[in-house]
Amino acid sequence: MSHLKSSPTTLFLDLGCGFGQDIRALAADGVPSTQLVGSDIRKEFWDLGYELFNDKDTLKSDFIEADLLAGDDLGALSTLEGKVDVVYAGSLLHLFDYAGQVQVIEKIVKLLKPAKGVMVLGRQVGNTVAGETPRKTADAKRMYRHNEESFAKMWQEVGEKMGSKWRVESEMDEGDKMGSARWDPNFRDLKFAVFRE
Repeated sequence: MSHLKSSPTTLFLDLGCGFGQDIRALAADGVPSTQLVGSDIRKEFWDLGYELFNDKDTLKSDFIEADLLAGDDLGALSTLEGKVDVVYAGSLLHLFDYAGQVQVIEKIVKLLKPAKGVMVLGRQVGNTVAGETPRKTADAKRMYRHNEESFAKMWQEVGEKMGSKWRVESEMDEGDKMGSARWDPNFRDLKFAVFRE
């Protein structure tokens, strides 16, 4: 976070930002809100965020409505292509099957500056045994839950395809065992930081 505060050209993108609460937390910690951008599939999320936080006149962050699975190009996010320093993907990638996650990561790579040290940070649902599982909140949809090895392998595959190299740091913990262990004892929280080399 100190890098975001000290460099006025650093751009932070929160993919799947929802109400924009993480952007607001960074702004409250002293990061200029003009360096913070949020994106989600529906504009209504940040409209509700403005209402909830009562900051439409003071928050200077941009929000971009975009469907990450709509085609191969960046769509509305194309204005950010090659300009982003940090992408935050909290509770995002696990919403998709493996192919969908690869598609989203390829878009993330296009959004990031082609420079060593740019990063992707986040967390998601993981599993000690990597694989696809039904999404509990969407009938007929599948999600891929990674362990540390499969997550690193996916980034390696994307890097090889796109001519880039990525260093993956991740850890898994038991997370909310009270709620999740009842339906899957292999459930874990997967936290990650991915850096371009």
